[in-house]
Amino acid sequence: MQNKEILRKLQEYNKILDELQAAGVLNSANLVSSYGEYVACKRLHLTRNSNSNQKGYDALDKKDKKYQIKARKDSRRSKGMVFLIKREKIKDFNYLILVKFDFYWDIKYMLKLSQKDAKREWSNGRINETIDLVKKFKI
Repeated sequence: MQNKEILRKLQEYNKILDELQAAGVLNSANLVSSYGEYVACKRLHLTRNSNSNQKGYDALDKKDKKYQIKARKDSRRSKGMVFLIKREKIKDFNYLILVKFDFYWDIKYMLKLSQKDAKREWSNGRINETIDLVKKFKI
């Protein structure tokens, strides 16, 4: 691939990101996380936190319950099997939403864990994707 073609493709990519941001789909530089938040908020009728740097939660429901949203996307080489989360951050939200995308951005699953369930499933800085986890908390 020639340098001109590489630059053209990167510029097209920038334009797409700008359009998604202007449409309110993306609110940060992290494409997977930002899109995961968008999808979860739409599906669950949540109000997205307008401050993407707000620590502890990403959205609120109509009863002002706080939601932390984590997203992972499969790549061609690997399937993200863990959702990283700091133990001390679990106290900052009422519910944890885990969104898993396949390589083509289709939702493989979306999980909803209460704060208590998140604490129970947490181990060594992460919540591992298991068949039981998906069966138990799939929404």
